[in-house]
Amino acid sequence: MILLLLGTITVISDTPDSLILLYNAEYTVDTTNGIPHIKLTDGECDLPPGYPELPYAVYFVRLPEGGGNVEYKVLEKTNENITPPVVKNVYRDGEYRTVDYKPSPVKIEVYGKRVKKGRVIINPFVKTGNNVEVRKKILIKIRMKGNWFRERYKTPVKFINKIRGRIVSLHPKAMPEKGGMWIRLKFTDEGVYRIDRSVIEEAGINPELVDPEKIEVRSGYRRVFRFNLAFYDSLKELPEKIPAIYHVENHNGRFDDGEYILFYGVSLEGFEKNIFKRFPDYNPRPWTDTLMRFYYNPFTDTNVYWLRLDGEPLKMNKLVSGDGEPVTSFQDTMHFEKDSLNFSRSGLAWTWGCIVLPSDENTIQKKFHIIGLDGTRFTLRTGFYTIISGQTHHVTLRVNDVDTTITCMSPLGFYAERLILETDFESGLNQGENTLTFSVDADKDEVYFDFFEIIYTRAISDIHNGRVWFPDSGDRVIKTDKRNLALGIDDPYNPKELTYSESSGGYYYNGKGIFLCDSLLKPLEVKIANPVSLWNGGADWLCIAGDMFTTQANKLAEWRSKHLKGFSNPEVKVVNISEVYDNFSYGVADPGAIKRFLLYASQNWSPPPSYVLLLGKGTYDYKNHTGLERSENIIPIHTNGADVGIFTLLSRNPTDDVWYVDFDGDTRPEIPIGRVTATTQEEAEEWVEKLIEYEKSPGLWRQKALILADDEYTSSSSNELLHTRDAENTSRYLPDWLKPEKVYMVLYPFEGNQKPTAHRDFMSRLSSGAIIGFFYGHGNIYQLTHEKVLTLDDISSFSNWRKCPFFYFATCNSGYFERPGERSLGDYFTLYPDGGSIISIAATRATYPGANYALGRTIIQNIATSPTAGDAYVAGITRYGDTTYTFFGDPATILFKEFFDTTINAPDTLLGNRIYSMILSVKLDRAYLIVTEKDIDTTYESPAGGSINFTLSGDELFRGVFKNTDTIKFTVPFDVKSGWAKVRLYGILGDREMRKTIPVYMRSAEPVESNPPVITVNFEGDELKELSPIPKEGTFTIKIHDESGIDIRKPQNVSVSLNGYSHPLYIGDRVEFYTGSYKNGFITFDYSFESENGDTVFIDIYALDNAGNVGRKFLRLVVAPENTVWGIYNYPNPMSEKTTFIFHLLKSMDVELIIFSVTGKPVWKKSINGVAGRNYIHWNGTDMYGRKLGNGVYYYVLKTGGVKKIKKLVIVR
Repeated sequence: MILLLLGTITVISDTPDSLILLYNAEYTVDTTNGIPHIKLTDGECDLPPGYPELPYAVYFVRLPEGGGNVEYKVLEKTNENITPPVVKNVYRDGEYRTVDYKPSPVKIEVYGKRVKKGRVIINPFVKTGNNVEVRKKILIKIRMKGNWFRERYKTPVKFINKIRGRIVSLHPKAMPEKGGMWIRLKFTDEGVYRIDRSVIEEAGINPELVDPEKIEVRSGYRRVFRFNLAFYDSLKELPEKIPAIYHVENHNGRFDDGEYILFYGVSLEGFEKNIFKRFPDYNPRPWTDTLMRFYYNPFTDTNVYWLRLDGEPLKMNKLVSGDGEPVTSFQDTMHFEKDSLNFSRSGLAWTWGCIVLPSDENTIQKKFHIIGLDGTRFTLRTGFYTIISGQTHHVTLRVNDVDTTITCMSPLGFYAERLILETDFESGLNQGENTLTFSVDADKDEVYFDFFEIIYTRAISDIHNGRVWFPDSGDRVIKTDKRNLALGIDDPYNPKELTYSESSGGYYYNGKGIFLCDSLLKPLEVKIANPVSLWNGGADWLCIAGDMFTTQANKLAEWRSKHLKGFSNPEVKVVNISEVYDNFSYGVADPGAIKRFLLYASQNWSPPPSYVLLLGKGTYDYKNHTGLERSENIIPIHTNGADVGIFTLLSRNPTDDVWYVDFDGDTRPEIPIGRVTATTQEEAEEWVEKLIEYEKSPGLWRQKALILADDEYTSSSSNELLHTRDAENTSRYLPDWLKPEKVYMVLYPFEGNQKPTAHRDFMSRLSSGAIIGFFYGHGNIYQLTHEKVLTLDDISSFSNWRKCPFFYFATCNSGYFERPGERSLGDYFTLYPDGGSIISIAATRATYPGANYALGRTIIQNIATSPTAGDAYVAGITRYGDTTYTFFGDPATILFKEFFDTTINAPDTLLGNRIYSMILSVKLDRAYLIVTEKDIDTTYESPAGGSINFTLSGDELFRGVFKNTDTIKFTVPFDVKSGWAKVRLYGILGDREMRKTIPVYMRSAEPVESNPPVITVNFEGDELKELSPIPKEGTFTIKIHDESGIDIRKPQNVSVSLNGYSHPLYIGDRVEFYTGSYKNGFITFDYSFESENGDTVFIDIYALDNAGNVGRKFLRLVVAPENTVWGIYNYPNPMSEKTTFIFHLLKSMDVELIIFSVTGKPVWKKSINGVAGRNYIHWNGTDMYGRKLGNGVYYYVLKTGGVKKIKKLVIVR
């Protein structure tokens, strides 16, 4: 029995034991420039360069704990006598080796642990010689193994089989049964820390209420969080107790003066603590470092320990003295490194210098200081990165005046591998200052210097606060003076107190490591915190915000609590990033805490998060090595790269927010996640306001899609039409109720090496607004297309606030947001407060056309049916696409409200210059109507001989707004193009919306009236008359009335000339109709006159109506001073019985005139509503009580618009 039909795949049977599917390949063959392209209805080709361009389909299935095995049988085959093209890398020149690619008809990729899912990949096509074999019908059976389990969280992934099994909760945490308040301690240096009464007071706690004998010392962070999912299962829940020394005298239950606690604090330094992963197996050479590891923690230098009050402390053991070998020195390793340069501007690796040959400089010198030198022999260990695979390096290492030369080779096939050179010196090291010289001898080479270490014999007496370390355990007496404290630190989290022996003159210890302490340390920060606050909770919408953005995040959370599509009473929660660190990385600022938190919340919170927003920028500069005034690492990024060369700009060291919500290791998000890259509270506040206003605001712009495509020209080609092809094919998946507005750069002329008309057209259409937008073509962090159709600098001129599209950048690097102090097109497009996009999807690294198109098409296919923008993104990125694509914005952003339907009684034929009505079955709160002429089928032929077909939307004939109505009237020009046109209606009713496209047949007809349009010009709400005053620059509003309506098809249909300027301003396409009217429209535009005060200027306006009549308005105007009020005087002056006060206003406003005596006493006043232009106030010389004023000097003050002018008048009777 057929259970479900899903397009080209049919579910035959769906049981706990098996899933049986029938796949039927539906495809077409399109030929462009003589090259055949196979188009699969439910699939794409995103294969890498060199592979044949053969699309495949992907479906997702739920699987039991044991996974599933796939079996298949090809039921029907056919052949296409075509040779598919080879996928090429359009970003690089050169020929590509053709890969002999013969995929099996079906395979399944399994992900997850107990909750498993499968990615079923169906390959209907295989290249056989010069033909393509088509596996037309395939029967598929997946045999299920094991028990069924399912996730707790809501997943946007669309599975083709049923949900089964019980919900799995991973690692549920129980709240501690005992213990009280927690205090977080931060420090950077290794050493012995003292906790006394003052530390408790610094935390804001009364020490009289704290029993020092019940204070636990805890620590949890042992090493960086690794990237593999299994690592997170091995982490302890709470920070573990560590032993401490308790010096308590009174035992009275309070922390008295003189009492203290000592504990050994470990720093984050050391290669063994900062190992991320081992590189894939290969044939390593002796000098290569096969681990991605660092001496310094890449994320932070600050470690965190915890005090837990009212607990059960662990006291440190004290070892007794014994006999052993007396030692006065040891082999110490001094590490020298400074993380100052990141040439790739990405990734985790920082370096200390660079040599690129050929150049004039092949040497790096570093000064260093040695103390406690006890002997002459030493070992030098250096680490440096290389760029050129298989390169032989001739390195000379010199310490002071002694040198040695080493020849080594970079491993084959590995980029930016760190080489470790180690060599012994018999002499040459000095006590005090030394110099290391690192030189490379080659015609061509590129190396990046990382660190060096000196291993030498050091006198123990020279150690004051530091380690003494031996290669193995043994009975030893560490010969030294008595110290403040000495600890055995073989296990640094379980140290032992050592006893000083006066008789032996030292400390006995039978282990490897000792810490000698001369002075006690104090934590850098002491603060009450809670490492268990997030163990219980629930949220449908979750925001992880930078600590500085709490207010802004809570404002958005309040909005989301009432506006989260698909949830009637959504739960929302804002969590500060510091709280995430406290709960899930023991207080240390490790980005892995975010993944651990979201993994835990998805399995244990009720409800689990359905949407996650990261509010705050992140950068590769986690520790602000670049020295910004304020670090921009607010919500950290995840990157797993350590390549150092600048070649990594396009492809290496990817930044990947999806990693935070990849809970099964398939590199795909389980829930939607987005980021807003705010760096200041003002930016966060403005973005939140922009988003809320966006979701509140309907408009004609919500019926439009903006499509931008690159042209055929590159540095190496003049026939690259694939971007236009991909944009056109993607546009065909837009809902028909969206009007596509296409800016295809192939249609625009060059002016020099740019296309300014394409730039202006795109900016104009963006200013008008759209709900969806996408771009296909070349781009980078700063610009789109070689011709710069859009640059980062253009964003500051955007003015489409509230009318912002969901925008997909199908190009390289446009989302490369993690550079400190910089913006990328993608993130700033969303963040900019006055316009841009509401959502941007943009890649942080290199992408390729096949994958770009696959992702873009899938997003557009799902965008109208997905509850939110984030759901559409996940639908696309899960099926196809690289997770280097970052979602900028709130993934819960609502693009479309709940839909409702209505019956519309509308004409099926329209004649030009006639009035038509549409009758709806319901009265709409608001309605928005766009009427367009028939679409235009176009063929573009490039100068290089290529061609491509696409369809352009017909001209807009009418666009109007209506309120509280079930009847909509409109008209169109008399000379419309005959053919099938489109009437698009978008209506609002409460919290729901309807969208429909009604096809109508249009025909031209004779005009029915001959009256020209009536034109008026307004400034600041006042109609301008002949010689009206205006400022030098401002904004005009042109109002046009016509019984037949205004012809808005072309910009030239309304033209404006200022002062006879030879290039009129064409603004006919910018006409907006007043609500409910097709007769009255208006246009606003900014103007500027290069004239002096008092000069006469003129404005000349032409407008065309739908009957072909032309109206004209010619006005002479006077340029007024900058002041709001000017030309103030009274006449006559001196006066006898009467005088008139005369003044000019730039616009209508309230005016107050007050007359004062010479003593400053007000004697008369009057308020009027002044008008733009000349104004008059008459006065008969009496005071406020009607009494005549005497002869003398008086002053009058005119106040308006914040301006106050004082003049003098005289009365002579």
